[in-house]
Amino acid sequence: MIQEAGLVNLVRTIAIVLAVYYSIKLIGRYVLPWLLKRFINKQQEKFNQQHSNNFSSRSRNEGEVEITASPNKSTKHDDFGEFVDYEEITEDK
Repeated sequence: MIQEAGLVNLVRTIAIVLAVYYSIKLIGRYVLPWLLKRFINKQQEKFNQQHSNNFSSRSRNEGEVEITASPNKSTKHDDFGEFVDYEEITEDK
């Protein structure tokens, strides 16, 4: 079936284009920020649940210091550093 390019079809096409444009505009303005805010809140809740025991158990007074790890004594340190071989380059004139 072949359709003719008439005034009615032109008006209908313009109406469809405008409806799609304004629906995308409304979704972008109201729905997407709502979805983004909801996603961020869920991620914050998940983070707080995973780390709640670390934050609540570490309440200390100002100035207190706590050292939890002891230094590893088994590592071997040289006082002189690393030795690097080199050749002296001289220019012959």
